[in-house]
Amino acid sequence: LHAKIGIPIFYTGYIAKKPPANARRQIRSRLKIMDKDPMIVASAGGGSVGKPLLESTIYAFKKFGRDSSASLMVYTGPYIAEKDFAYLKSFANQRIKVEKFTPDFLAVMAAADLSISMGGYNTSMDILTCGVPALVWPFGHNREQRLRALRLDERGALKILNDEHLKPDCLADILVQTLSKLHPGKLDIDLDGAAHTARWLESWFKR
Repeated sequence: LHAKIGIPIFYTGYIAKKPPANARRQIRSRLKIMDKDPMIVASAGGGSVGKPLLESTIYAFKKFGRDSSASLMVYTGPYIAEKDFAYLKSFANQRIKVEKFTPDFLAVMAAADLSISMGGYNTSMDILTCGVPALVWPFGHNREQRLRALRLDERGALKILNDEHLKPDCLADILVQTLSKLHPGKLDIDLDGAAHTARWLESWFKR
């Protein structure tokens, strides 16, 4: 119905931040993770609804990562219930780190070999700009998340996780399969929406 809107409409592309160019080296050096060792980042946006995904990811990681050199970084989000955070934090060990938040999240994702997350806009943009292989569990009560995730799945930018995939055995198999596949890298998806918007506004004012 956009043709019925009487004001100018201009497609800008997505708006996304860019990670530091040397993020992988810096983050892995700080975390003492070798470049060849698998690094997984699991996140849940704000954190109010992400516990099932993070819990399943931790259990799945413990199954496949028992005899490997892999590391799991878990970011619950600042709005997780304190009892849920304490529960997830109880799984932390030398190879599983659980925190609420990091100001370097984009750089951490750029340093990772796999991202597991919800399907919010900001996290989806982080996935695209970092070019990291990604598994996404869209929030069931948010139509926008699933619509976006389905389109990005079609483009090969990520893979959707359904509820049945969250069983630890099933998710462990998916983690192993995803880590073993050669990722196509960054896709031809426009992430310069902020710059395009600024240029359009400048030209519009001149007219």
